[in-house]
Amino acid sequence: MRSVTQALSTLGPSEIEAWRDLSRRAVEPNPYFDVDFLLSAHRWLRPDTDPLVAMVSDAGELRAVLPFVERRNVRHLPVVVRSTSAPLGATVADLHLPLLAPGDLEAAGDVLLRELGRSVHGRPVVVEFGVIRLEGPVWGAIERVASARGRRLMVRSESARGAVRPVLRDTGGVAQGAVGVGTDALSHLSTSRRKSVARSMRAIRSELGPLTWVDRTGDLTAVDDFVRLEAEGWKGDPGEGGEGVVAVRGGERWFHDVTSRLRSEGRLHVGELQAGGNRVFMSVDMRSGDQWFGMRDVYDERYARFGPGTIGRLAEIAWFRTQELRLFDSCVNPTRYPHAATLYPDRAKVGRVLVAVNLPAAVGLTVAERARRELRRRTGEAS
Repeated sequence: MRSVTQALSTLGPSEIEAWRDLSRRAVEPNPYFDVDFLLSAHRWLRPDTDPLVAMVSDAGELRAVLPFVERRNVRHLPVVVRSTSAPLGATVADLHLPLLAPGDLEAAGDVLLRELGRSVHGRPVVVEFGVIRLEGPVWGAIERVASARGRRLMVRSESARGAVRPVLRDTGGVAQGAVGVGTDALSHLSTSRRKSVARSMRAIRSELGPLTWVDRTGDLTAVDDFVRLEAEGWKGDPGEGGEGVVAVRGGERWFHDVTSRLRSEGRLHVGELQAGGNRVFMSVDMRSGDQWFGMRDVYDERYARFGPGTIGRLAEIAWFRTQELRLFDSCVNPTRYPHAATLYPDRAKVGRVLVAVNLPAAVGLTVAERARRELRRRTGEAS
């Protein structure tokens, strides 16, 4: 196998097409590391950043891809960190799983890590996976190859994102168009939470009318409506901490660019929760392979007293149970939005992972981990 690292901006048409092809056949999909997604993010959101891309090929076929940004000094220490965290993906990438082709995952992963450890002249090199799924074949391969050749792996944080893993499709005879939202959408919740949400649903029906989930993917005005709804609430106000597309420089152009391409490829879903014909919640999701990923959602703040965000996410879950998929990853940060993350019937385990890819870094991580354990011990004794 051969490996190379190039700047994203220097990739030629053949390399971009090979990356697109790998995205389609990757053993585990990751739409955030699709080449077009990254190109769009760095064109509109962070034109000042030109990420690097480590690529592994074999017999003319692309076998592995990992985009990253590099920091040469960390806290004034001569440590090279090659990271998938921001500004890579311009803060809109919610999964940092490398793309690996089916086949010998460990061989491809080993060459990928060796490539990431090159050109450092003996300095410690650490690869940081900002948000990686701690399950599945790619994670298993990374765990195994990270324990070889004097490397070391450290999981610095773990959390569980809300997810949907349907065993059987519940089509209910409806896969497109409007779908009524009933109490069956609450069946996976605890008794107390189910009662609370049911009260909210009765209240919003009483004031506005019946609840309906509408698939607006084919409606070319749907994305405009979503952007407008974000702009009208706190998400559209940077002063309130809003991260809506209108609150970010270049955000609206990026969003239209990405959603237009996803729609043309049949990989977009735009859903809308209506109450008596009133728009109360919208979500935008994207598909890669047989998995779906939550991209953005928003609710109309005029109806905040009814909890439209909660009801909308539950309606979205019910809709995805009518679809053919292996996994819906909400991509909801469980630390920042714990209430929303627990609405989902299943979990996708994720974490921040550091891999020391050469011996000096492995020694450094070992010392750091021992110091961390000692600090926790002393803190525990003090409390």
